[in-house]
Amino acid sequence: MEKHDKIIELLEKDFKTADEQKYLDNIVQSDKDSARLIAVYNSLKINIPNAVHLNTEMIGDFILYENGELPDDEIIPALADKIKLHLKNCLICNEEYHTLQKEYDDVRSHLEKTIKEPEKPYESKSLITAFTMKNFSTFRYAFTTMAVFAVIYFGLYTVSSITTPGYNKNIFSVNDDGFFVTRGRTSVTFQKGLDAAENGNYDEALKYIEEDIKAHSGESSIFYSYFTIGLTYLKSAEKDFLGLFPYYDDGKVNLAIKNLYISIEKNSSGNYDNLKLDAHYYLGRAYLLLENYGKAKEELNIVISSKGKFYNEAIDLIELAEMN
Repeated sequence: MEKHDKIIELLEKDFKTADEQKYLDNIVQSDKDSARLIAVYNSLKINIPNAVHLNTEMIGDFILYENGELPDDEIIPALADKIKLHLKNCLICNEEYHTLQKEYDDVRSHLEKTIKEPEKPYESKSLITAFTMKNFSTFRYAFTTMAVFAVIYFGLYTVSSITTPGYNKNIFSVNDDGFFVTRGRTSVTFQKGLDAAENGNYDEALKYIEEDIKAHSGESSIFYSYFTIGLTYLKSAEKDFLGLFPYYDDGKVNLAIKNLYISIEKNSSGNYDNLKLDAHYYLGRAYLLLENYGKAKEELNIVISSKGKFYNEAIDLIELAEMN
């Protein structure tokens, strides 16, 4: 499994050294499973979701994997999160997925010989027929009240935009869509944790990932779990008032910091330095939330000096912090 992790790590790099490219070229020629992994990965590039589509066999294997019925296969589990993200972004593949899923459900239902009588939907009278001219004044009053609230909300939005420091906004921006997509672990509890986090069920996500850590603490890739649990604490720390005036739970921010440091400590093989730099970036953001500008700059400067993925963001954050 570690060999596949290393291959994915290299494939995700924008710039590869000559030795790294040679390693990939050689492994394609010598290892059929690795060659298949590279081919599948290249078909899942999210920046061109509509240009390359998954074949029916791959989608079928993914459905079997989701239902716990995939034969002994390491490729689909290793790329399950990326397949899921591709299906989310590609309409054609998504339709094929739902078609195959329905066929799978039909076959399974037939084999189990389970017959369920459809429940009759609850029949209710249309609310429109109940709305008469007698209610018009009430409706008009409600509409006026909503308009007043809209004006007040716009004013609060303006104040919130001015008073909220720039480094407290958009910790996980639209460019980080799918930030819980982590390819390093394929245990059942870890995948359940990722699914819960993607759906915003952070308490459930924390429970599953903590279970993963307890059950597999000795595995070399366990740093992925600590990294993910750190991001989950950071994401769940965000609070607001009606979508305005964001603030953060200091306790959860400190837990995020603790787990991100553990992730860095356990990520010692030298093969996953990109993830280590991502952890330093989120540590910088966490320290900014606590207004510990010295530690924030220290972490962000590590990202800058090593030219990590968040290089430009780290520069901008340091500039914003120095303005406050």
